[in-house]
Amino acid sequence: MTTSFKPKLVKPSLAPAEQKKRREVRCAVTLPIRLTTGSGETIPAVVLNISASGILALVDERSSPFLPPPPGSSLNAELFFEEIELPQFTLEVIRSARRGERQFVLGCRFVDVSLSTLTEIRAKVTAHLSIESSHNSR
Repeated sequence: MTTSFKPKLVKPSLAPAEQKKRREVRCAVTLPIRLTTGSGETIPAVVLNISASGILALVDERSSPFLPPPPGSSLNAELFFEEIELPQFTLEVIRSARRGERQFVLGCRFVDVSLSTLTEIRAKVTAHLSIESSHNSR
């Protein structure tokens, strides 16, 4: 039996104008990421979802006086997504929103990640969604 594949979009809590800008499918993940400010301060975070255009990361305001960074801020980052290794790249903060009493989510876009790596991320996200879709259709 053949099932059709439909990517699952994670519903963002964004304004309609900002939602229209989203073009990439994203998948839910739980991945550690190391963020570093321009002054060299390290901020631990967790990636909640990923796409070929960027990530949504969860940070705790107690880990840095610089949180939340304003939109347009740049952060250096280190991330490993299964066999995809991104030991050093830049993120631009697009938005931040409070989540709970002491946490923020940061919507960030990839700045200097190679096209080939973005293609790998896109393929990995699609594969994750395909697996998730097949598990949900059983």
